[in-house]
Amino acid sequence: RPWEIPANAPEPPAPPPRVAPAPRPSRAAQPAPSDMALRAAFLRGMGVEEADFPGRDAIAEMEKFGREYRLMLDGLMQLLRKRAEEKGSARVAQTVVGSSEVNPLKFLPTVEDVIVTIIAERSPGFLSGEAAISDAVKDLAQHHVRAWRGVQAALRRMIDRFD
Repeated sequence: RPWEIPANAPEPPAPPPRVAPAPRPSRAAQPAPSDMALRAAFLRGMGVEEADFPGRDAIAEMEKFGREYRLMLDGLMQLLRKRAEEKGSARVAQTVVGSSEVNPLKFLPTVEDVIVTIIAERSPGFLSGEAAISDAVKDLAQHHVRAWRGVQAALRRMIDRFD
């Protein structure tokens, strides 16, 4: 995979201790939603119309979505680790783990841990799934823009030296 981290990369900081999610209030037994209802809810969450995807195997499709979601989370984690590695080698200040609102994509050791934390909806001390993903994308976009500006400035200085 193109985002693999070399074996000699520094270990990520130790994650905060894992705390079991708070128990949910008990609800009256509700009938389980159908496979199609779950698929429809997922598509609504993605902001697309179910009618645009008729006649599909809901179970196979949800398994495919799960694999793709896992791959995206793993890719975000690898990119964030690579960013941290680059910041470390450039001696740029890095994120310090606080006592709350930690991004699981940045500080949990495995994609499995991230998935469990995000699916638990709200593990104490961690950002919610939506907030964690949004934060990661924003950080990576800002890193990309800053790195590109640095390259442009270096090229300008080099060209100016030749003039």
